[in-house]
Amino acid sequence: MKPSVPLPAPRERRGRNEEIYHSLQCFSASDFTAMLIYTALSPDFAPPVSIRQQADLSEDNPIWDKTLDDLADYFVEEQVLPNTEYNILVAGNATDARLYSGVELYWWDLEHLTPKDKLFKNYQNGLENGFIHWTEQYRINVEIRGPFAVGYYGTYAGDVDKMLKAFRDYCRE
Repeated sequence: MKPSVPLPAPRERRGRNEEIYHSLQCFSASDFTAMLIYTALSPDFAPPVSIRQQADLSEDNPIWDKTLDDLADYFVEEQVLPNTEYNILVAGNATDARLYSGVELYWWDLEHLTPKDKLFKNYQNGLENGFIHWTEQYRINVEIRGPFAVGYYGTYAGDVDKMLKAFRDYCRE
């Protein structure tokens, strides 16, 4: 049935809130673009450091001579892990991969790996993208420092921030 009163044009039917929302969307997009351009052209602009970028570790840093056992012992000392009991993780991700109370620890023997090795490719992928391939369909988010990486699941009952800080401190010069 045709209405007896003519309907207003679609623009007029918009409620005040919809008009404000639409204006903010348009304003926000153009404002954001202008802000990015202004920031990039500013003489004080410094490109952001990648979240995944690891600290530069010199070749004489003692971290290159440490093992997963050393890292696990440190985590126990820092009260990040309750003990050093572990389960072996799936082979083929790193030279050594272990699960300690919900925290995954990985270690790569970079001295003996070549760029063609799957393990080396996993290491590179972790550095560049923040994850390693556990299986063809499954990825593990990790943070890599030197030859080590740490990953964690929702099963880790401890303080994740404390654990990540301990990991970074351990790998620092």
